[in-house]
Amino acid sequence: MARFALARPHVLVVVAPDGRGVGSVVESVLLRRGWPLARSPADADLLVVAGSPGPELAAAVEVLWAQVPAPRSHVHLATASDLDARLDAAVRHLLAWEAQRSDAGPADPWVGRGPDADTDRHADHEGPTSGEGHDHDDMDVAGLPMASSAPDRDGLELETLHVTLGPWLPGWPDGLVVEASMQGDVLSDVGVRWADDAHPWTAGPQQCALDALVRLLTLTGPAPVLQRWRETRAAVREQRPGAAAHAARSARRLARSRVLAWSLRGVPAPAGTDVAECLHRWCDVLSESPPPDARSPVVGPQELATTLQGAELAGARLAVASVVVGPGHALAHDDAGDGAAHVEPARGHHGGGHD
Repeated sequence: MARFALARPHVLVVVAPDGRGVGSVVESVLLRRGWPLARSPADADLLVVAGSPGPELAAAVEVLWAQVPAPRSHVHLATASDLDARLDAAVRHLLAWEAQRSDAGPADPWVGRGPDADTDRHADHEGPTSGEGHDHDDMDVAGLPMASSAPDRDGLELETLHVTLGPWLPGWPDGLVVEASMQGDVLSDVGVRWADDAHPWTAGPQQCALDALVRLLTLTGPAPVLQRWRETRAAVREQRPGAAAHAARSARRLARSRVLAWSLRGVPAPAGTDVAECLHRWCDVLSESPPPDARSPVVGPQELATTLQGAELAGARLAVASVVVGPGHALAHDDAGDGAAHVEPARGHHGGGHD
């Protein structure tokens, strides 16, 4: 049963700024092998890190690894050399899961802690019993922060939780970090930056379009459609014969999807557009005969932070997936500058929810 279940392991891929070329090779090899991408650490069997993460991304990788259930294995790739052999070795390690459970310990920097480390994590914590107060400001429970109270945009006193999105999430630009306060599922005090002060990846319009569409379909599309678009992206990247024409036909077909347009319409995106408009602009970029005014939705951190202010969490995920976050240039706006962008809370209106 283990051999059957692990014949196609689910792979969680984390790409460092200096590992984007390696990450592209990894995706092509995974597509050739038919190994699906994991949608979360709990869904993963194998963790692949491409490149050399900086301190912040490395800390995030450790968190992801701690959340991957056994049997599990990892591959750290500085280069794409002997990639197939490394993946085969990882599968053998997965099949030897009994040995992995007994060998897991602090000597392995990837393991960090044994599989039973969480068994008694609440043993020394004595929280308030039923009927006691609920003043949890600045408290941690099992290492996780508790929500505190703060006035919301309507002047009410509601619980607020400080959250960090990124630097890894499904359908998320590699290395992007969004820090915000969240009341219910609404974001405020939004800040946008790159992990480890990394520079955003600059690519051609066609590659940006393919990346954005794959991110959007990761969050919205059926698995077969996402798989076809990942294969299309790999074919264009490798410059296979007819790949660009196939991408153009696929983009025109995707732009005609009424269900997708209906589900994304009204979800705010930067530059006063919505996510459905961003989808169609990326499809125009891939088209062999785009309209003269077709522009790539490339935004700066400041403009993205402004858009996410007051957005619901699901809408924020879609908005981030639909654009390319550059060093500062937006669709038709001035340069917003490098580094982190921060927006103060908006008051008196709902800035990003659905009608």
